[in-house]
Amino acid sequence: MCAAHCRAHTDVQPDIAARARDVAHTVVNFRQIGCCASAIEFARAGMAITLNGIAQGYISDAIADMLRNEGFESAVVDLGEYRTIGRHPDGRPWRIGIRDGRNSGSVDRTIELEDTALAVSGGYGTTFEASGRYHHIFDPRTGASANNLVDVAVIGPRATAADGLATAICVAGEALAPTLLAPYPQTRAILTRLDGTSITIT
Repeated sequence: MCAAHCRAHTDVQPDIAARARDVAHTVVNFRQIGCCASAIEFARAGMAITLNGIAQGYISDAIADMLRNEGFESAVVDLGEYRTIGRHPDGRPWRIGIRDGRNSGSVDRTIELEDTALAVSGGYGTTFEASGRYHHIFDPRTGASANNLVDVAVIGPRATAADGLATAICVAGEALAPTLLAPYPQTRAILTRLDGTSITIT
């Protein structure tokens, strides 16, 4: 009975995903968003917006800038993405562990930061079913979840840019990562491939 149930679940899942993707296509279009000083408006019923792709980095930058302006010389701000000020009080760089996207509960690597930011994007952050194949990072070219990479960690001066770049590279894939990083000096990305190997691109 369990095997039959599992097969049935597997057969139904792609159909559900396809229907959801078709519905989403009708309401996803940034050109249908109107912005002015007093309001954000949507041209189609059923549309909504989230700033998750940059909001966490933006607020981390805003708080870090405020702390620095108040005289803080050493701090870590974590509001979904990281921004550090100075070094750890014992004189070493700040050390931030990055989750292993293929084995939840363990740390894959540790990044050292000093006066810099770190943002990580990976589909494992919010999944819609047990396999993890269907998750919150969507490829606008296909409407499907982006599954080119396990995750992308971007290290750079500002968390806002690192946040946007991490998501963009996660969707675009390894081949386009150098092009996306090119306009951002002092910024690098660590890409974890599906086979578990990783590459650093500057």
